[in-house]
Amino acid sequence: MSSARPHVLVVYKRTTYQRYQGQSSARLAQLLREKDSSVENLLASHEAHLATMRKTRAALERLGCDATFVHKVRTAPEGKIDLVVTVGGDGTLLWASHIVDAKTKMVAINSAPETSVGYFCAGTGENVEEVLESALTGKLRATKLTRMGVEIDGECVSRRVLNDVLFSHRCPAAASKYQIRFRDREESQLSSGIWAGPAAGSTAAIRSAGGKVLPIGSRKLQWV
Repeated sequence: MSSARPHVLVVYKRTTYQRYQGQSSARLAQLLREKDSSVENLLASHEAHLATMRKTRAALERLGCDATFVHKVRTAPEGKIDLVVTVGGDGTLLWASHIVDAKTKMVAINSAPETSVGYFCAGTGENVEEVLESALTGKLRATKLTRMGVEIDGECVSRRVLNDVLFSHRCPAAASKYQIRFRDREESQLSSGIWAGPAAGSTAAIRSAGGKVLPIGSRKLQWV
């Protein structure tokens, strides 16, 4: 690392426990006391996430970073950011990817690997300092992911779709009529909708709908 302090933006999730606690704490407390199956892993995941957050803060301090922690960020950060770190699961990375340009490095830390999906995550609380140091020094192997742009009636909705999009009727039970054009081919369809996405989104809903899992570094898009 250079002598200047690296500027790091940390985007972290709120746990399910934290979200429910503010809405119906009495009911949640009752379920936790009763050890109800619906909240079996809720508190354990929450505590694992908080522990990973503490380890992430400590690691960034030891690495001499100027770190800013935010829960949700809707616009691109001001000033130079050397690294964006997400602490949560894949959903946290996907959220943060919407505001990050192609030149900014990102690394994801799975804060509760026992219960959280971390397909895109490079580490956990157990090796967070090692992963962050490798990312900051350029030693961590990077993977470039293709993102997709989306327009509706000629108006750009997003140019940074990493996962997938679903075009459908507002009512999921209703049929959608649409035309697909690709190069010199055109086809009219009537169905429940169409999923479209790049390789990073090919392991989720698109796969469940019959799509293929694309190599993670592929630049192809697919729709089903």
